[in-house]
Amino acid sequence: MDAKITKQRLGNLLSYDWIKILAAVAAAVVALSLFFTMVGTRPTLAQTFTVYCYGGLSSGKDFATLDREIEPKLSYDILSVGAEDFGNDQYSGTLYTTRRAAGEGTAMFVADTPEYDEEGKLKENSTPLLAYSYGVAYRGEEKRSGFYDTAYFFEDCKNYLCGFFGQDFTAASALDETAAKECFLNRNGKDKRFLKAAKKEAGIAREQERLLQLREDYLFVVEAFEEGKLSHVSYRTEEGEYNFAISLKALGGIGSLVTYVKDGEPSLAPVSLMIFCNERGKGNDLRFETVSFLRYLVEEYGAANEKS
Repeated sequence: MDAKITKQRLGNLLSYDWIKILAAVAAAVVALSLFFTMVGTRPTLAQTFTVYCYGGLSSGKDFATLDREIEPKLSYDILSVGAEDFGNDQYSGTLYTTRRAAGEGTAMFVADTPEYDEEGKLKENSTPLLAYSYGVAYRGEEKRSGFYDTAYFFEDCKNYLCGFFGQDFTAASALDETAAKECFLNRNGKDKRFLKAAKKEAGIAREQERLLQLREDYLFVVEAFEEGKLSHVSYRTEEGEYNFAISLKALGGIGSLVTYVKDGEPSLAPVSLMIFCNERGKGNDLRFETVSFLRYLVEEYGAANEKS
């Protein structure tokens, strides 16, 4: 039988079977895509860091590149970084609710716009901080909230770091490498990225770097609070007194990132940052990545005048 490939036979094949060939190529591409998706590491919610802009604020010129800017500031275990502006139109609320229903979101820029009645009593619906949190913030009690009490969040971070650097740690405190290794193995012991012994050892080294960096970032941000660059936004509601957000009004350049406009004029005063408390939060080592994000904000936007 003559099975020799000739120009005529090849032409006939392409003429009559080109659709089959394209279908076969497409099927192969889809199969390869599914294969790499299945064997690759998919970011969990805890490994995803997402910043939102909402609640009366609009994104500034820097917001479009925020995800790329902050990615190097976060730890090796954050595998996906995003930033999303919900806008202020009729669909904003639906989009925000959808994201939160899925447990998404790490922190959110919000305008703090309190109003008081004639008796000096706060109108709780006047500021998004209270409207979104329903007047309660999570600080370790059984009663949960979608947002952290920010002072509790930092106390929680301090206690977490004490487990690796000892009580009353300083910038020079030694890292407990055994505790760091146990922390890594508990979180990433079965991660596909670290199944081989050599990669696991490299991962443990990166975990040590993560903890050292978190300590440095924590001490930096605590100092920023002491210097007045950051402050907690506190309100007393029927549920009690809570710290609902961190005020960024002292960061003179924050208007390049998010803006609040009243009567046609931009203002920095209402800009604050709320920290989501998701179901993943308690016990999750990566919940303190927001501390590193706050350091970035202070360093990048702490100038006296707004960036040009």
